[in-house]
Amino acid sequence: MFLAILTVKIGNAQFQFKEPTKLAKPGINQLQLQEKRKRQKSKIVQDSTLRISAVGDIMLGTQYPSKKYLPGNEFMVYKPNSDKRTPNFFDEIEPKFKQHQIVFGNLEGTFFDSIGTVKQCSDSSKCYAFKQPTHFVKSLSHAGFNLLSVGNNHIGDFGINGIKSTHNTLKKEGIHHAGTNIKPLDFIEINHQKIGFLALAVGDDCVQLFDTSRIRTLLFELKSFCNIIVVSIHAGAEGNNHTHVTRNTEFYLNENRGNVYQIAHYCIDNGADLILGHGPHVPRAMEVYRKKLIAYSLGNFCTFYRFNLSKNNGIAPLLSLELNKNGDIQKIDICSYKQIGDGGPISDWRRRAKHRILKLSKQDFPESYGDIKRLMR
Repeated sequence: MFLAILTVKIGNAQFQFKEPTKLAKPGINQLQLQEKRKRQKSKIVQDSTLRISAVGDIMLGTQYPSKKYLPGNEFMVYKPNSDKRTPNFFDEIEPKFKQHQIVFGNLEGTFFDSIGTVKQCSDSSKCYAFKQPTHFVKSLSHAGFNLLSVGNNHIGDFGINGIKSTHNTLKKEGIHHAGTNIKPLDFIEINHQKIGFLALAVGDDCVQLFDTSRIRTLLFELKSFCNIIVVSIHAGAEGNNHTHVTRNTEFYLNENRGNVYQIAHYCIDNGADLILGHGPHVPRAMEVYRKKLIAYSLGNFCTFYRFNLSKNNGIAPLLSLELNKNGDIQKIDICSYKQIGDGGPISDWRRRAKHRILKLSKQDFPESYGDIKRLMR
């Protein structure tokens, strides 16, 4: 410490004050300072890596047309902050989910407790309308899900009341979601990065994947304030006979289910960084396009009862992804699960999900298969 002399003039008189001034702390090694800065910079770079876990369709059991389609007592447990029992389908997978900053899935159906107005079906016993009890949402939040698509052909199963109930249930639980005309997009903040989310589907209640003008506008809106954009696409023909990406318009039960190849590329060309597909109920290929990953279908993951789980329908992949700060894909891992009996994912030691997706990727997108293999852990 030394004394600084301060001179102050008041009128014709001058006064001097001696003020102690602190010197820089002695003995700090410059190399230590440099190493500290390097560690801080490394931490910033590490934090900018976005880790995403992504799965396909989720339906935890439906009260319609009968409560017999709900999980039995052997599947039910009490979750924290809940006075009702909920399904424990994700207990085995929770540790895997916890390793990721974003856990994504497609919510197939509604969270709805009222009677409501069900969609028109010629035979109610064969009417696939999904009404999950609202307290079942605890299963998703407790497992780690924080980003869901509700844009699919079942979100409107119980009309506008079912849609609003689903939105309110997810919002109350703090789960980010999008995919309807009421709520077409959302965003989530991770390590000071804003991750935008848009969900597309075929259906009057959803953001139509045929409306490219609206899609472009929504992507530009997200791009104006988000660092990375994730797009969910619910499209394509369904079942074991439709495992390939044809690059053409697909039809199922005489309904136009879109050209998933074309719309996925369109979204990336207009600012999207990651495409997560679902809808065909079977796994499909992956493609790397302009350094961005497209997963064309993640199949069924946790679909209790009322779903065909035979052959490829019962294969349940879980993607573990890493994106850099520009949204470019850096690492891919495919964890293999399966569904048997009434449903619910369990580990598959045969790793069929991984083998199946890699085989389809090589067949359908040989031009990018080398990138897929290079990015695989």
